[in-house]
Amino acid sequence: MFNSIHEILNFNIALLVGFIAGVFSSIYISNSLWLMLEGRRLSKPKKEVKKKIEKEEMQIKGINC
Repeated sequence: MFNSIHEILNFNIALLVGFIAGVFSSIYISNSLWLMLEGRRLSKPKKEVKKKIEKEEMQIKGINC
């Protein structure tokens, strides 16, 4: 009986270590990755959407561009 209690304790320690590692990766690693990707997105110049919309409107009206 005491042998099974020791095995359950070892399993609980393994679960606790996995939980702590998951929390660490969720908070610190993913946050840094998100900031890096968001910085890349913000540094790119914005595309001009207005010209594309005007071109599409002209094509709909039948005017070739």
